[in-house]
Amino acid sequence: MNDDLVFMEHLYIKLNGSIIIFILFFIFLIGLSIFVYRRTIPPVPNRLKKLLTALRIVSLLIILFILFEPILSLSWNRSEKPMIAVLLDNSASMFLTDDGKARSDRAKIVMKDELFDKIAKDKVVEFYQFSDRLTPLNLKQLDSVQFNHDGTDLTAALKSLKEKNIDRYLKGVVLVTDGINNLGENPARFVEDFDISIFPIAIGKAIEQKDVIVSKITSNQITYANNKVPVDVQIQVYGFPGKKIEVQLLKDSRLLDSKLVEAAQDLFETSVRLHFTPSEPGVQKYTVQIPTFDNELTSINNQKNFYTKVLKSKMKLLLLAGGPDPDFKFIKKNLEADPNIEIDYWIVKKNGQFYQGNFPDDINKLKQYDCIVLQNFPGKNSSSNVMALLKNVLESNQTPLLFVAGNGVDFQSLMPLKNFLPLAVPINQSQEMLIVPRLTNKGLLHPVTRIVDDEFENQQRWMNLPPIYLSILKAQLYPGSETLLEVDPDQTVIRGMQEAAPVVIARKMGQQKSMAILGYGVWRWDLLMWGIGKSNEVFNKFLNNSIRWLITKEDSKPVRIYPDQEIYRNGQPVTFTGEVYYEDYRPMEGAEVKLKVRSQQKMYEILLNGIGEGKYEGVLQALPGGDYSYEGAATYNNREIGTDKGKFSVEDFSLEFLQTKMNESLLQQLALKTGGQCFTDSSFTSLAEILNFPVKKTLESTELQLWNKLVLLIAVIVFLAIEWFLRKRSGML
Repeated sequence: MNDDLVFMEHLYIKLNGSIIIFILFFIFLIGLSIFVYRRTIPPVPNRLKKLLTALRIVSLLIILFILFEPILSLSWNRSEKPMIAVLLDNSASMFLTDDGKARSDRAKIVMKDELFDKIAKDKVVEFYQFSDRLTPLNLKQLDSVQFNHDGTDLTAALKSLKEKNIDRYLKGVVLVTDGINNLGENPARFVEDFDISIFPIAIGKAIEQKDVIVSKITSNQITYANNKVPVDVQIQVYGFPGKKIEVQLLKDSRLLDSKLVEAAQDLFETSVRLHFTPSEPGVQKYTVQIPTFDNELTSINNQKNFYTKVLKSKMKLLLLAGGPDPDFKFIKKNLEADPNIEIDYWIVKKNGQFYQGNFPDDINKLKQYDCIVLQNFPGKNSSSNVMALLKNVLESNQTPLLFVAGNGVDFQSLMPLKNFLPLAVPINQSQEMLIVPRLTNKGLLHPVTRIVDDEFENQQRWMNLPPIYLSILKAQLYPGSETLLEVDPDQTVIRGMQEAAPVVIARKMGQQKSMAILGYGVWRWDLLMWGIGKSNEVFNKFLNNSIRWLITKEDSKPVRIYPDQEIYRNGQPVTFTGEVYYEDYRPMEGAEVKLKVRSQQKMYEILLNGIGEGKYEGVLQALPGGDYSYEGAATYNNREIGTDKGKFSVEDFSLEFLQTKMNESLLQQLALKTGGQCFTDSSFTSLAEILNFPVKKTLESTELQLWNKLVLLIAVIVFLAIEWFLRKRSGML
């Protein structure tokens, strides 16, 4: 359907010169042509004279036309009807019932209302559906819409709508939704700069229904065998005052711990701490569940799973520091707070000796450490014997290495360890400056920099940190290295940068792992956060994640295939990463990696695509809830390189059931902040009168150069050639 009406306003020709002179030449050339053919030798018939005169006049006038460079000027009025976008929420929460009727059925009644036909008489109406993404909606297929998508991102839907219609006269958005938003940016904040009016039609009731929810589980992702591990469970109870609720912790249907809590009121929320003691190393799956009650809205949200990686024993670290500076003190303090970490530290004096005495030269003793940490070390006076010992340990034992930069590091002295770092040394340092690093795409999902599971919240945590120092703006990364944190080159303090500078780099090559933190003054991420009423959570988790990632041994197989998570929410894409190596652990490009994923009911097959440096990726979309196993194989030139297998889970639990009441407050905010109005599914008939946006009228114009057209030159040549031919044929001079 065309939503534009066009009416011609002006059409005229402009000349590059005086119109009077043009007219005089016009008359002169016509008179000249008539005069030339008034008498001919030999005489010819009048009909031929008239033809020759016409050919001469046309040729000369075209030349005159070209010489005055005429331009055709056009202008017209365009009338564009306002566009109204109608967005239907097809997330799983719309399948809930209010007073015995599903919200999805109420929404379909709204969508089929003749109101939208009335609006479409003088406006353009387009229909969409949204959950965690926005897609077009064909109203003829409304009855086949599946209200089963897990997660609602209203901000992403509004952004996508605006981008799809950026060149159109979009004036209003009608939202048919229950207002439950559980992904992405806060839509109430986003619409503050949204210049399109929003008219929500609220579906459902703004009251909590009878339900018991396991809303959040917090536990150690990595722990140690025979250690007692706490599990903090947050539960929400609606509509069961005085009810005694048993919160259970299970493994393979075996009860490990439980606690009984009593709902003190109609709307009740509390936290419960349970414990388990793992006995065997490996990745273990645990379940927290609450028995289902009569008349409960849904039982899907009564349980939640989590995984814990169990290691054999405590971690032992060797920390070498270039001096007792603030970074050393805060790094040491945070690591020592972890009961699963033991640290031996050596601090260098100005003369290159250690405060603790002579550095041990027993290579076997140094091999006992699980990780070596160099903080602001080595300096110019550092012992070459110490560096040689460290090189020997890293080389023979494949001990992981964490390097933390400082203003006293001598990168030339670091050369013996160049093969074990994620970047090339020596490094040219620049002037020290304050920077605020940002997460890269790799850093969003990497276990080192993933402080919380939600990507948006994770970004916000890192963005809220105070600035640190950086003096390395260019670094050459080795193969297998990934930048997790970087500096935006558009920052005003370093405007001369051409590309982002790495701040945190992680490298994994076969069994060897290393990390480099090129920024220093990281104590600011601890101390200064307390000064603004927050905590050192990001710094503490970042340090602990780094140590655990470095120490966790990877399988030494030539083929490794693994999902990016152990547990997925219902409907969430499952991303697999494959790594393929030669026998010497060089990354293998060009392999074919096939993967089979099985549940009890179905099998899926996918091919992982190469992304460079021996890595391969593939995605499975929207798997139903349940436990899955996978097995993959890599081949190269029809030769099998190796296989790998593993397990993961998709929860029946849905984000859509964490909050079940219609979010009336959010919908009213969206309407208020955008100049719209909020309705309900029983009172929206006045919407047509309110959507009285005017037709958009714009005056458009264009200019066409007529004088430089090849067809004019061809016409002159053709007319003069015909004239010449006729003259010669008649015997004229």
